[in-house]
Amino acid sequence: MLRREGVVLLPTETVWGLAADASSVAAVHRLWQARGSGSGGERRTPLAWHAPSTRRVLELLAPLAPVHRRLIEKLTPGPVMFAAALAAEKLAAVRDALGVPPGVLDDGRELLVRVSSHPVASAIIERCGKPVVVAGVPGKAQARTAEEAMALLEKSGGASSIDLVVSDGPAPMGKQSTLIRLAPDGSYAVVRVGAVEERLVRKQLARTMLFVCTGNTCRSPMAAAIARELLARRQGAAGGLTTTVRSAGTWASPGASATPEAALAVEKLGMKMPAHSSSPLTREMINESDVIFAMSASHAQAVRDMEPGAAERTFTLDPGGAEIPDPLGQSQAVYDATARRLQELITRRLDEMGW
Repeated sequence: MLRREGVVLLPTETVWGLAADASSVAAVHRLWQARGSGSGGERRTPLAWHAPSTRRVLELLAPLAPVHRRLIEKLTPGPVMFAAALAAEKLAAVRDALGVPPGVLDDGRELLVRVSSHPVASAIIERCGKPVVVAGVPGKAQARTAEEAMALLEKSGGASSIDLVVSDGPAPMGKQSTLIRLAPDGSYAVVRVGAVEERLVRKQLARTMLFVCTGNTCRSPMAAAIARELLARRQGAAGGLTTTVRSAGTWASPGASATPEAALAVEKLGMKMPAHSSSPLTREMINESDVIFAMSASHAQAVRDMEPGAAERTFTLDPGGAEIPDPLGQSQAVYDATARRLQELITRRLDEMGW
């Protein structure tokens, strides 16, 4: 029905909404008719592009400021809408990529975009193959059922413009999406608080990196100290993001200090090894981490075994999968070589991630 320029009433995770093909002038016109546009009805403001995936949003809006990329990555799919301020040339490029005329998704300055987490809505949008816009039904009430949505449409005179009602999946929460403006200078502002509270938005700007070895007295403490120093040197590039660096061991006993050789090896790099107390790896640590770097494939597998959901963010520190041998019990020269290799690999990983 969407491909045939129809208007579909469907549930999202927030409220029921009217969906249409944004690339079709006729379909968008019919959506506005359903909203009661014209004759004193709804003013035709830009509609929100409901993208099929977070990846698609990141592809089309790239390059993004670090804070903007982080918010999109962490808050989508979900009940959050972004108003992304883009230069005229970038807006035109996005419109061209989607095949959407001016004024549908943007006002010439900002693009509205959202990725729904509702299983039915997201499946329809993904399978449609068209750029889909979704708008709330008219009226101040937030429709949580198809019956409530149709009642509001009947009241506004727009019910006759609905071609199909899809009634399936979990009920919407009955709250508007939270609206976040992404400013040209790389900052953001929550301009409408809805389903996601502002404190939860702020929380997404804190990220955590975890290094894992065996005993958490040599390799992973050195890696954590080196990563903290490298991140501090890149502070300006973080653009408002904060990073916590932690380390743990798959067979660590709690409370042990880093070996003196490890501390000296870090100092020889011109860095500082802070006071360290070893920690056994826990599921909580894993779940709190945005990215996990293991010293060997077996360490990475131990993380995945403990928390299978972390598989996509768990890597060997060496991109090729090579192990970083344990220097425990060996000479200072071995520790020094290990620290240099850690610095090289961490620098590479930070560059790859854009951290």
